[in-house]
Amino acid sequence: MTIKHKEIIHNARRAFLTIAVLLTGTVGAAPLVSTDWLLANHADRNVVVVDLRSAEDYAIGHIPGAVNAPYGKFGWRETVDDVVGMLPPLDAINERIGSLGISPDSTVILVPYGDSSSDVGAATRVYWTFKVLNHDKVSLLDGGQRAWRSQDLYSLQSSAINPAHAGPYPGQVDEQLVIDSVALLEQIEDGEVQPIDARIDEQWEGKTKHPKAKSVGAIPTSVRLPQADLVDPDTGRFVSSEQVVAVATANGWSIDGSKPLVSYCNTGHWASTAWFALSEVAQVPGVKLYDGSMVAWTQDTDRPLINIPNRIEQILDTLSGDS
Repeated sequence: MTIKHKEIIHNARRAFLTIAVLLTGTVGAAPLVSTDWLLANHADRNVVVVDLRSAEDYAIGHIPGAVNAPYGKFGWRETVDDVVGMLPPLDAINERIGSLGISPDSTVILVPYGDSSSDVGAATRVYWTFKVLNHDKVSLLDGGQRAWRSQDLYSLQSSAINPAHAGPYPGQVDEQLVIDSVALLEQIEDGEVQPIDARIDEQWEGKTKHPKAKSVGAIPTSVRLPQADLVDPDTGRFVSSEQVVAVATANGWSIDGSKPLVSYCNTGHWASTAWFALSEVAQVPGVKLYDGSMVAWTQDTDRPLINIPNRIEQILDTLSGDS
């Protein structure tokens, strides 16, 4: 196919999508949107595209109209009570969201790099933040910037977008999506929840740990849903709902709705990928994310752990203050 033919097809597709938007109006997008959807909708005044990449990469080229809010530096997560990666205080996160020009009427599209499952976790964690604040009109660009860049005819912009401050976002925390260490332990002891471990094999098996966790191991009664198996490494796109179920089955459990699910990892980053796969892709109701995860869980050495190969070494490490 010649470049001219590609341009004709591209322009026809864009015209069709634009007509569809004009006829129907901008609607709340699905949890995952395609590059075609974003091409047709990114210029709509109610759509706010949020580029989660670094400021340096954003400056090289970004989706036209996208604002920059780097995952690691914008303040999407904070250290709270010596636990890293936590949901910031409500006033702080509401102010930051408002600074991006986002209001309750905005349709928010989150754009990660799209280069790996861990990178996609930046978008799923921010997506969860919006959901916690009761903002339902939020989506991920499936495949991220990588998918947009793969479309040769899709344009890029290098100049920065400075949005008009919309004022503090009026978000309130949806307690149905969050859980803390005390509540999680109580519900595990009562058999009321099923913890889902999204970490890598070595951490699940107790061979390694996050530097901020005080012990190796896993939360009792956990089953696994490794986050790396939930995103196609060749495209940066999420797997299907059927594949999410297959990943659970391959790890020895079934998504049967018998207990509410609680996703965790080390700091609530990888856990958000598992949460998104379960809640938004597979449409499992009532899934929570434990944002403190293993770093918070191991702050109290009395909390039980499984998968500790050498309990004596773990006790010695705790006594010596090894972090």
